[in-house]
Amino acid sequence: FVAPDQFKTYDELKKKLQEVVGDDIRATESDFVSQKTVEDVVVEETVSSDSGETEGEETDALSYFQSLGNED
Repeated sequence: FVAPDQFKTYDELKKKLQEVVGDDIRATESDFVSQKTVEDVVVEETVSSDSGETEGEETDALSYFQSLGNED
């Protein structure tokens, strides 16, 4: 098992937390990076000519699995 000297006391943990987080968590305006506004981006939808092939591929897959079921 683990020896008691491997554990830290509550006060040690609290001190470490205060060092990491800091006593004063309030941020100043200079802490924030100014964000540039992004113009609205127009997204154009493109219709792929592969849509017919996709339906054919789905039909092929379906017929393949149906043939596997009929082999019994």
